Amino acid sequence: MRDIGKNIREIRQRKNLTQDQLAQRLFVTRQTISNYETGRSRPDIETLLALARELGCAPDHLLYGPPGREERRAAWLQVTAGAVALAALAAAGMVLRRQALAWQALHYQPWPTALLGAVLVPAWLLAGVVLAKALRLCGLSLTRPEKRVRQAFAVLALVLGLLNLPWAAAAALDGLGLTAGAAGWFSGIPLYGAAVRLAARFPALHRGLCLAAAAAWELLRPCKEKNAQ
Repeated sequence: MRDIGKNIREIRQRKNLTQDQLAQRLFVTRQTISNYETGRSRPDIETLLALARELGCAPDHLLYGPPGREERRAAWLQVTAGAVALAALAAAGMVLRRQALAWQALHYQPWPTALLGAVLVPAWLLAGVVLAKALRLCGLSLTRPEKRVRQAFAVLALVLGLLNLPWAAAAALDGLGLTAGAAGWFSGIPLYGAAVRLAARFPALHRGLCLAAAAAWELLRPCKEKNAQ
């Protein structure tokens, strides 16, 4: 209710009405409308009902905001929190990668960098979801396909996200001396072994595909849109 003035101004502008035009409809002065919108005064119940009638909206929209505002605000908060988290992960990843490379060069063991790659991949999946939410806030809208199309992107994102895990687990076991030659156990699996090796060889491409698949999955998610009437 503290934003009632902003709500009046926003809905008036959506209706392409000037303050003078709205004032004439309500038989008040333009300054009265300006006072409402700037918060210098508040309309009484009768005036609020008249405003709602002339603006073609429900009184609740003047009190609590047009439909969708709270959803957009929550989405912005999610995007902001996600961006901060990803920035922190990226900074931590750069520092940890230097440490992992130093350990690998000193001890001739690949498991630190392999495990680090497995940890960073979920961050790229999260980045895709955050990117999709940001695109939605910018007005991007996609035609909703059949449910199985979104399910296909979900499976793709999951598979891409898991490509680092076999190599990371095998390298960790080898590094800890728990098993010999474990790093190549997945090589005998048709297609999957090749995909794992390809992801390890081109990490930037792998993470980019993770981001794209997760973004597509989020963009294709059905939205619960409220009726604006």
